Amino acid sequence: RYYFTDKRGFLTAMLDRGFDDLVDAGATAEPLVDVFHALTARLNAMPWLPILIMQSVYISDELRAHFLAKHAPRLARMLRDSFQSRTSIDPRLGTLSLIAMLTFPQIARPVVEEIIGVQFDPAFAASYADHVAQLFNT
Repeated sequence: RYYFTDKRGFLTAMLDRGFDDLVDAGATAEPLVDVFHALTARLNAMPWLPILIMQSVYISDELRAHFLAKHAPRLARMLRDSFQSRTSIDPRLGTLSLIAMLTFPQIARPVVEEIIGVQFDPAFAASYADHVAQLFNT
C-alpha cells in the first residue's frame, strides 16, 4: 500500500512506475522495429502514461525537472540507439519523430478510435510498429 504526503508525491510515484515499466519493456529489444513493438504494446496497456507525462511537464516545475532528470534521457537514449546504424537519419530528429509516433496516438486515442475506427489492441500495436519501422527504412 502506498501513502503519499501530497499530490506531487502521488504523481511522481505514478510517473516513476509507468516509465520504469515502459523502459523495461524496450530494454532488451534491439532493432528499431522490436523496440517500437515493445514500447507500443506497453503504452497500449498504459494509455494514461503519455497523458500523465504531458500534464507533469506543464503543471509543475518540480515534476518537469524530475521527468527530465530521471526519465527523458533513458527513453531518448533507447530510441536514439535503436536507429544509430542508420546514418541517413539525424539522431535528434529521429528521436523526436519516434517520441511523437509513440505518444500522440495514445494522447489522441479516444478521438482516433472514433474517427478512424482503430482499436488499440495487440494486433494494432504490432501493425503500427511495423508501419513506423517501414517509415524509417525508406
